[in-house]
Amino acid sequence: MIGYVPGGWFFLYYTDMLKDSADASEMEKLLSNLKFTAASN
Repeated sequence: MIGYVPGGWFFLYYTDMLKDSADASEMEKLLSNLKFTAASN
């Protein structure tokens, strides 16, 4: 997944070694609940 929020890009990389068939659906749930916001330091 590649995305952009004001001020920068983000990259998420996930590999599934197919050791557990539930991994893909769990990762989809996790990704669907992520929320990115811009913040300044």
